[in-house]
Amino acid sequence: MPARRTRKPTSTKARGAAEPLAFVALDLETTGLSHSQDEIIEIGAVLSSDGGKQETFRTFVHTDKKIPLPVKRLTGISEADLEGAPGLEEAVRQFNEFAGDKPVVLHNAAFDLEFLEARWQPPAEVWDTLDLSRAAFPGLRSHGLEYLARLFGFHPGRSHRALEDAAATADLFRLACAALGRRGEDVLRVLLAAAPGHYRGLLEALAEGGRHGRAGETGFQVDGAALENAMRVGRKRAAYPARPKPVESMAEVFGPGGTLSQVMGPEFERRLEQEEIADRIGKALEDDLFLTVEAGTGVGKSLAYLAPAAVWARRNRERVVVSTYTRNLQEQLYYKDIPLAEAALGPFRAALLKGRGNYLCWRKWRESVQYPDLLLSGRERAEAMILAVWAESTQSGDVSEHGGFNTGRAPGLWAKLSAESATCQGGRCQHYRRCFLFRARKAAQEAELVVVNHSLLFTDLVSQNRILPEHQRLIFDEAHNLEQVATDYLGLSLNRWEVHNFLQGLYSRKAGESGLLAKLGAWLKSHRHGGAAAKDWQSQLLELGESVLECGKLSDRLFLSKWRQKAGPREKIRFRPGDNLQAELQEAAGGLVESLLLLSDRLRLLTEWMSQAEGLDRIEQEAFVDQLRLGGQQAAGISDTLARLVSADARDHVHWVEFREQGLILASGPLEVGKVIARQLHPNLKTLVYASATLSVDGRFDYFLERSGLALADRDRVQHLLLKSPFDYGSQAGLAVVNFLPSPRDKDFNEQVSRLIEDMLQKTRTGTLVLFTSFDLLHRCYWRLVKAGVPALAQGIDGNPAQLLETARRSKDSIVLGTSSFWEGVDLPGQALELLVITKLPFSVPTEPLVEARCQAIEQAGGSAFHRYLLPEAVIRLRQGFGRLIRNKTDRGLAVLCDPRAATSDYGQVFLRSLPVMPTAVCQNQEQLWQAMEFLQHDGT
Repeated sequence: MPARRTRKPTSTKARGAAEPLAFVALDLETTGLSHSQDEIIEIGAVLSSDGGKQETFRTFVHTDKKIPLPVKRLTGISEADLEGAPGLEEAVRQFNEFAGDKPVVLHNAAFDLEFLEARWQPPAEVWDTLDLSRAAFPGLRSHGLEYLARLFGFHPGRSHRALEDAAATADLFRLACAALGRRGEDVLRVLLAAAPGHYRGLLEALAEGGRHGRAGETGFQVDGAALENAMRVGRKRAAYPARPKPVESMAEVFGPGGTLSQVMGPEFERRLEQEEIADRIGKALEDDLFLTVEAGTGVGKSLAYLAPAAVWARRNRERVVVSTYTRNLQEQLYYKDIPLAEAALGPFRAALLKGRGNYLCWRKWRESVQYPDLLLSGRERAEAMILAVWAESTQSGDVSEHGGFNTGRAPGLWAKLSAESATCQGGRCQHYRRCFLFRARKAAQEAELVVVNHSLLFTDLVSQNRILPEHQRLIFDEAHNLEQVATDYLGLSLNRWEVHNFLQGLYSRKAGESGLLAKLGAWLKSHRHGGAAAKDWQSQLLELGESVLECGKLSDRLFLSKWRQKAGPREKIRFRPGDNLQAELQEAAGGLVESLLLLSDRLRLLTEWMSQAEGLDRIEQEAFVDQLRLGGQQAAGISDTLARLVSADARDHVHWVEFREQGLILASGPLEVGKVIARQLHPNLKTLVYASATLSVDGRFDYFLERSGLALADRDRVQHLLLKSPFDYGSQAGLAVVNFLPSPRDKDFNEQVSRLIEDMLQKTRTGTLVLFTSFDLLHRCYWRLVKAGVPALAQGIDGNPAQLLETARRSKDSIVLGTSSFWEGVDLPGQALELLVITKLPFSVPTEPLVEARCQAIEQAGGSAFHRYLLPEAVIRLRQGFGRLIRNKTDRGLAVLCDPRAATSDYGQVFLRSLPVMPTAVCQNQEQLWQAMEFLQHDGT
């Protein structure tokens, strides 16, 4: 197809600038995601000229590469469309003629630029609407092009076609510029200071537009409410009418005509299970008890523990800490559930507290935007631009408020900006009164109810209780994750990229000198000239640079060594003190341990010299001193972690090495978490409540008591409460157990279960979630569905879990394939999930180092590792997976369990008895399964 150009007038005035901006919005369609293996098949562009007119450009691009079926399905482009189309070189030439030298706008520019690399010389100004929208709309959790176009209501054309997506990119660019223009001159000045150079012309135009009173114009209609929410900085707590008179008993809250029903109105539904939990927790607080609570889905567990905790804390003037599994749950409690509880109970003081690394340090932020050339790399400046609007407006400094900034994506920048203790000046800081961490901790000290997350709780435990305010009453929600969370935070791990990123941040000679030491050297040269002092610091910097490079060589030698042959078919190997692998690892790591310590010492000496040097700009000097001090502490910390890992001499820990293509990972974890918790946590508490929807196995708490350490507590203090869900599982849910497949241990199982899933999904089209225990089987099943033309979304292929869930909630009949992260915490109500397929009983891999060691410990003590550990752990996990199916009283769905062991083995009955519904069918052949699936055709009336 020859390239097509069209011209049309459009009203695109101002976009926040003094005059209409001229730009070209560009989008590509490709055969896949790999720029080294896939090809461009379509180019689309929209040119917006200085006069406000708009022209379009579109061409297919010929390639001999076959277009994969998922791409055909997504784009509608086939090989026939590419016949007669220009090759890539000619298509790019035509685009260049169309675009001229105007700035180019892309969404997720890095992706398109990788495909165009070596074939196109981009202009000096390339603007990325992914970056701009993340900066402009911190209140959004997703910044995908399709999502934003749908949210704001612009450009209803077909997505995943180049011209249509280019038009959407153009609209998004104008909208993001308008939103930034509305922020005011002070914020734009900070944006301009933080941003990389190629954004300078754009941001200066936006600032000029603001001075001429034209900031914030869009030229087209958008959803105003959506725009206001997207631009919001910080979260709003739910609003309810205030209750002036505090309540004193749970009967006043949950009973008929109680305060909760008055607040919630028609939405209130009395739940006897909720009342019983509240009463028992109140008693545990009064009588200094340890309580385990299992409450099925739909009970209203959060309010059931918040209400008695708040009333008791207020009456007794003693703090209660509530810990949740994730930060999202933590925020849900604080911003949604606690305001509701306050409306029903009367006022009480509640605080949200996270770890240091979640809060912005205002001093570091101001220094970074004041001296960005000194303190930030090019990529860090792009991320700092994304932070700027939020940082200048936030009241809490909690970075999770910013939906467009991911600390994992910019670890180097966030290490420089967060309130971590290494460079904290405490009360000496000139910004102490504005310190976000200080405010959060002060609020927690004054609160009656403090909401934390499990990671902070265990960080506090490891630090001998130096982080959380004093407390003796703890409610631990989502307690089925206790052992895993404790393992993560009581263990250690180290990989090449952690070491590499740290060293690169200090000094690198790739593509010229870069890093902290290079910037420090250039800065010192600009302040000092010649003399003994110059020789002093030049010598130190030279030695430090060589130390960094030496550490890098030793790190690569350790982490990239050819250890693979030792693993054989296994990816992880456990090692013990004195065995051959441990000795080899310790020998290989020894040089890096010592070199990192030497690097730490040299950084400490340079820090001391810098802090005492005279005649320097004080603020810049302090910024460098902070970063040098942090670098020294990080070097010492990495050295200590590495030494502890390879020595393997912690008898109560398990040590292993994990082999990956990117290099090995060294790790360790506690052997018996329960003993650690019983020794370090329980003695400090008068009341402890463990709550979850899944703590019991076959109606008993024995497994959880052992793994949590409660089995070691005073029996008279430990009580249990097990309550079923109020949902009518008998009519709402069906369970079909497949008994005609081979055992999962059979070599034919994966092929046959993949074929069965294909047949099921060909037979019915409804919201489906397929749960896997391995990525291997997920990939096999996914590509089989693709070849059969069954539209499916796979974790790690079509997006991350959050993206797939968003799509599933929107489309109602999506087929989602997921592994471990989909087994719990996934909420797909109504038609979004009516068919749940569980491929295997979710047993842990027995050769995993921690699993293997824990099984050996049980066997050596005379117990059965299978019945005391492997089986109950898998039952809990299956219960979590099954719990995805029914999320409210109107949901209806069928679960299909494809593992015949559930029907044929003795232990299979333990799994089935632990589920809220017994099998409605045990299918001996495919025809019986099709009959069982007719459950989906009935509405239950």
